[in-house]
Amino acid sequence: MFKHFLKKFFQQFVYLFIRLVYSTYELKFTGLDNLKKAEAASPKTGVIFVLWHEHLISGIIGLRNFQPIAIVSSSKDGDLIAHTMERMGFGMARGSSTRGGAQALLKAVKGLKNKRPIVLTVDGPKGPRNISKPGALSLSKKTQAPIIPLTPITKEPFIFKNSWDQCKLPLPFSKIIVRLGDIIEPPQTSNSEEAQSYQNQLDHFLFINEEKAKNDLKTWKKLKNFKVPVKHL
Repeated sequence: MFKHFLKKFFQQFVYLFIRLVYSTYELKFTGLDNLKKAEAASPKTGVIFVLWHEHLISGIIGLRNFQPIAIVSSSKDGDLIAHTMERMGFGMARGSSTRGGAQALLKAVKGLKNKRPIVLTVDGPKGPRNISKPGALSLSKKTQAPIIPLTPITKEPFIFKNSWDQCKLPLPFSKIIVRLGDIIEPPQTSNSEEAQSYQNQLDHFLFINEEKAKNDLKTWKKLKNFKVPVKHL
């Protein structure tokens, strides 16, 4: 009972801390035309947002504008992430390749068919860092939903250097660019070589998107027309 109380208390503390820090951030979005292209390419489904696990903290604030369903690990660490994201309006599909994956996939497929976006960290839940797993591509192939790489970038974030993903926390009052990258169409074949090629392409697009986001941040003052208001918590 006491452990349960401590867990709930810690979850609430983390949520309130993140909510407080998030209220100090200023966001601008770039690459929103890629979202329009994805919606035009697949009008009957939602889109699949993908990002590196290291950008999850700042990604939450950007993604909540789209109210997606997040695929989150069923682990204890996932409990903490899920609690925070759920309080911010995300839908939840809990599961991973080792636990509850089938249930998470079914919920994600249903969400996409109802035109709700899905988000997942492609190198999670435990890495290796910056090497995507096949989950996003499998989901895309199953639903014909396009993939959009998403990268939030800020200047000089705090980095949790002992974490496997080098997780980044934007400091209070940071300016954050949230860049939506070029869309990746769903693979049309189950051929293993082509599937691997798509997976490599996904990694490449995420790296390219990160470089573009860094350049966008350098031109912050010129991006006023691309600012998207954040919903209130």
